[in-house]
Amino acid sequence: MKHSKDDQRIEFSKIVLGAVMITYFLAFAIGLRIVAENSEYLHVFYTFVGGTTGVAVSFYSWKAKNENVKKISQNIDIEGSEHEYNGNDEENSYRSGRNNRGL
Repeated sequence: MKHSKDDQRIEFSKIVLGAVMITYFLAFAIGLRIVAENSEYLHVFYTFVGGTTGVAVSFYSWKAKNENVKKISQNIDIEGSEHEYNGNDEENSYRSGRNNRGL
């Protein structure tokens, strides 16, 4: 199978992500070394690790949500109408304005 030039091109966002990850792991290693020599800076190290992890998880969740919304909207466009669920699913009933509890 022949691959086109577009298939082999690396996305810009992946290059940026790779650079950020390399920088993070270098800073992590330096921070770990500093904490090993002087445990007084452990709270700063925890803040660095926790803050970075929180931002990364939040961004990934946001990105995954947007990708899923895009996929769902494309699926709706292909089918021509929204997929109808059974009335037993409370969450979908709530979203569509049908609430089985009369609320």
